[in-house]
Amino acid sequence: MSGRRGHDEEVQIVFTSSPPIPKDDWLTALEDTARKLELALRPFRTLGKILAGSLACFFGCRFTYSVLFLRAFARSGWPTFRSISQELRTRYRAAEAVLDRACPDGLPSWEQAEETARQTVTRIQGVQEAFDNLQNRGDAESAERFADELGALERIMEPARAAGQVISSIVEEMQPDRLLGGVFF
Repeated sequence: MSGRRGHDEEVQIVFTSSPPIPKDDWLTALEDTARKLELALRPFRTLGKILAGSLACFFGCRFTYSVLFLRAFARSGWPTFRSISQELRTRYRAAEAVLDRACPDGLPSWEQAEETARQTVTRIQGVQEAFDNLQNRGDAESAERFADELGALERIMEPARAAGQVISSIVEEMQPDRLLGGVFF
């Protein structure tokens, strides 16, 4: 034989155990799966070429453009896509670390945010009333009530301020301008 396998030879595929993949490392998992699929389909390469040729015949001129696109993407698009995906994954993990450091309990839920908004509106109305009393009366009791209402409003707004700082830190860590600049420019 000249290095080619005959039709009656049995091909045995052995999958080697690869190192464990972290559960959020989807890009590496996708590449490993594609590699294993390629190994599994290798004995059927000739059949695949026949099938691809038949599809090209039956689907006319547009099929060749698809093949050209896929080959061009594999040469130029995939490396860019892969590097940007890895960069995005790295930035996501950094942003996740910022969130874990800043808010060990996590960000508030939507229900908590709605409740805080309701309390804030109520407190703002109380501040408005206290301010009106302070302007009309000008006595020490009105000034004390106004200061109390402002203090309560600040205490309610503190978690929102902290969440805003965390979100700002996350956006800063993600660097969306730099990431998008690498894709579109």
